[in-house]
Amino acid sequence: MSWKTILGMHGMAWMFKDIWYRLDWRKPTPSSVKKFLIENVAITRHLTKQGVIPVFSERNHDKKIRQIQKYVMDTVAYEIDSVRFGVVEKWQSVDETIQYERGDCEDMSILIYSIARVNGISPTQIRLVTGTVKLKDDKTGGHCWIEFCSDETFNWYSVDACYYPNLDKFKYSIIKNLDTKYIKTWFMVTDFFVSD
Repeated sequence: MSWKTILGMHGMAWMFKDIWYRLDWRKPTPSSVKKFLIENVAITRHLTKQGVIPVFSERNHDKKIRQIQKYVMDTVAYEIDSVRFGVVEKWQSVDETIQYERGDCEDMSILIYSIARVNGISPTQIRLVTGTVKLKDDKTGGHCWIEFCSDETFNWYSVDACYYPNLDKFKYSIIKNLDTKYIKTWFMVTDFFVSD
């Protein structure tokens, strides 16, 4: 049975459609993003139980986060909000991202984060980050990505499904500033804490 059939049978699109209003897309605050993450982890838990989102049973968290990243990259096509919704910014809930198979940086990052949390990765090991990244021609832009603390090296690394999707073994530590593509952090959030 496909996830589209399951979503239709269980009315998932209707059940969770109204959570978006809790986040002001024009200027999301760390505390509102934290609440949004809590709701999306709950949605992901439900979708996983229904078989819409797979279970990732890999014991090694470094390998597991890469499997989750690859799943999101294979499942969700990148599409900017201005094309899809006609607005500069709109943060989708996890069920919207799965149902429509489209999203931009924060949609993919929220999905990676939520799947990781449901699959046993601790909020002390993963965080959602917003900030400035280096673009082409020395320009910069706003972005949302995941940072993950490796079990093997105990360093933080970027896990990104759209801007700089590197599925190889972790190479560049965020903390040691070796990954020069991620320039400035605006705020970091988990479903347990907020840092700005």
